[in-house]
Order: sequence, then C-alpha cells, then structure tokens
Amino acid sequence: MVKWVQGERRPLPGSPCPPQQHLLPLLLLMLLLLAAAPLLPPVSAEPAPQPGPGEGSEEAGGGLTGVTDDSPPVFLEQPQDAYVIKNKPASITCRAAHALKVHFKCNGGVPAPNTETESAFVDPMTGVRVMEVQLQVEKSVVEGVGDQDEAGYTCHCVAWSSRGQTISRTVKVATAYLRRYFEEPPYSQSVPLEQHVELRCLPPLGRPQPTSTWHKDNLPIDFNLHPSYKISSEGSLLILSARPEDSGNYTCVADNVAAKRVSDPALLKVYVDGAWSSWSSWTSCSSRCGRGTQRRSRTCSAPTPLNGGAACQGLAVQRTDCSHLCPAVDGSWASWSSWSTCGPDCRHHRQRSCSAPSPQHGGRYCSGDDFTSSNCTGGMCRSGRGSSVKMYGDKSTTEEATAAAVQQDITLIVVLAVLVPLVLLLLVVVFRKFNRKDRHDGPLYEIAAS
Repeated sequence: MVKWVQGERRPLPGSPCPPQQHLLPLLLLMLLLLAAAPLLPPVSAEPAPQPGPGEGSEEAGGGLTGVTDDSPPVFLEQPQDAYVIKNKPASITCRAAHALKVHFKCNGGVPAPNTETESAFVDPMTGVRVMEVQLQVEKSVVEGVGDQDEAGYTCHCVAWSSRGQTISRTVKVATAYLRRYFEEPPYSQSVPLEQHVELRCLPPLGRPQPTSTWHKDNLPIDFNLHPSYKISSEGSLLILSARPEDSGNYTCVADNVAAKRVSDPALLKVYVDGAWSSWSSWTSCSSRCGRGTQRRSRTCSAPTPLNGGAACQGLAVQRTDCSHLCPAVDGSWASWSSWSTCGPDCRHHRQRSCSAPSPQHGGRYCSGDDFTSSNCTGGMCRSGRGSSVKMYGDKSTTEEATAAAVQQDITLIVVLAVLVPLVLLLLVVVFRKFNRKDRHDGPLYEIAAS
C-alpha cells in the first residue's frame, strides 16, 4: 500500500518489503540505482509475458497487471514521429517499466547527454518503477544528417535491465515546413442552378502533409449544417447541388504544425436563368361596339434572373382583335337653326339636321322636313317692283326675284365702272390746272401769254 504525500512518495509504515537477495554484484548495482525510490513489494515468482507497444500503458487505463519485477523492460509509451518547427527543437518521449536504464539511439549513435532528460517514478496503482526519458533534437542536427542519409534522422529507444533489453519502434525526426504558394488555388466560377460544383484546391508542399479546410465569406464552413458540402481526398470543395445561397467568396485554408496558408478568395456565382410566369387573363375589349383590342401579360419571375442569368425570351404582352355587335341607333333631329334674313319676296327660312344622334348601324332616319320658311314680320319685309307680292315658296316668284337681284347688281357694277374713270380724269385735270397756275404766275407770263 502506498500513501501519497505532497512533494514526496513513501510507503506506509509497516508495509512489507521485498526479500533481500544475496547476489552481491547485482544487489549493489540495484541499491545504487534505487536509492531514491521505494523498494518493490513482493510479487509472485511466475513471469508474465511481455506486452506489446502501448499495452498496459497509463494512457490505455491500467497499470502493469501480471508483470513481475523479474520481467524484461516493458514500454509504456512508444516514441512518435516528431518535427522541428522553425527554431524550436523536436521532442520525443519514451517510457518503460522494469528498466534500470532508458536512452535513445539516433542514426546508429547516442545523442549528446545534454539533449536527454531522464526521470523515474513509481506507479501508484501497481508499485512498479517507471523510467521516462525525453530527447530534444535541434534543427541543425536534423538538417545535417538529412543531406547525407535518405532515411533522414531516425531514433529508437532502448530500455535495459539485468533481465535483458527492449528496443522501441524507430521514429523519424524531420524539419516541418509549409510552402507559401498553393499548388492549385481555387478559381472563381459562375455556374447554373442545381449544378455540381468543384472548387479545386491543392495545398502547398509541406511536411507533414497539410490538411485543407474551407471558409465561406471568412467564416469556417460547418459541414454538419451543410450536408451538400464535401471535401475530396485532395482537399477540393464539392457542392453537390448549387443553390443561390451558395454564392459567395470561398477560401482554401491549408495548415500543418509549421504554418498556415490561406488562398486568395474565389467568387462563386450561382446564376438563375429567368422563366416566364403564367399568362394573365385577357382584358375586356377596348371597344363596346364594333372592333377593338384586348391584351394579356406575363412576367419574367418564375424565377427572376439572378446573378447574371439569362432574361426570358419572347413577348411579355400579347394583343388580339375583338369586336362587339352594335345596336341600331335611330336618328333624331337637332335643334332648328336661326331664321335667315328677310328675302326680296318678304320671306325668311330656317333648317335642321338629323344628327342628334345620326342614324347608325341600320337605324331609321328622322321623319319630317329639314327646311321651313315663313313670311317676314315686324317690318322686316322689303317691297317688290310689282304691285303684288308673290309667295316665297312659288318657284316662278323665286326665279324672278333672283333674276331681278342679279340685274340690279349688274347695273350697279356698270355705273361704278363708268363713274370711277370719269372721277379720276377730273381729278387729274384739276391737279394739272392748279399746278400750272402756280408755276407761271407774274407780269412776264401775262405778256407772253397775250
């Protein structure tokens, strides 16, 4: 039984001690090595088989069950491949039980003593002594060996005791790096709706092999929330069925223990070609009577063009002729016009038209006269040449009145044609006479004249 006390490990008082053995050389060596550690408790003398790598380790959850103190060394932690990151040395660790000495051998030789750190403790569950050694490998050592040996800088752990020695797996120590430029960065694409998309990304060369992740609009992609997103074995991003919401800027992120690289953003456009909606119903005919037109329309909205998608082809509006039978409209008289002036026959007249409304579409014309006349009243009548006045409606009277009016007009024109030249001639004579009198007035003119 072991009791833990902060800062030290010691057995409980009265706990049994292992029997002393009388092998003097071996006893002296063991006493020197185990001076700072408690003695092992008594165990059965039956040897247990040696566990494989990692078997019985603390990480696996358990101690060294069934392993006796006279067993050869058993590795509880095998060394792992390690990398020198920039100027930080690589660190490899080895842990073994039932060992008196644990050390590393690298490339056939023993590393410098100042690069190894050795420690020992007792497993509190089993009371077995455990030795641990840690090796720090500098960058200069790894690079110096790498130029001469194709295998690089390799190490293995050796655990030794009087029962024998055990050799661990061989691990490799290398310089980690990650180149600056991607082997193949992602490029911008424009794809139609529901198409399969592949954004290729080959990460930069590096050691160890870098892993690839993806960001959309500077945010990591959650593949659990986006089941249509996949990453190929090469690191490319696959979108099984592109949707408009998948449009955005995508960046490929490559990283390993040495560095992290982010590609230039690649713009993905998922464009949508436009499609026509259903036709609307026809509108009413533009004319309620006779020929007209009617129309119907549709919109490019099923879906609307998006991200540069093609617009709909064809007409958005259709028109067609239409007609309606018009009902017959009978004509109706408009109002009478004003009475005309009184004529030579002492009569005046008025008229009207069948236009309120006019007959349409086979309707009947207005019944009745569109012209009427009557005797003038109120002193508007002019006396005629004869002693008797004829009626305005008589045909002979109308013709005679017209001929008399024309004769009067002709006489007036002849008189004017004669009088106007005579008046003009008279004016010229008078003008010349007065003009001559003013010019030759005086005694000399009178003598010459006489």
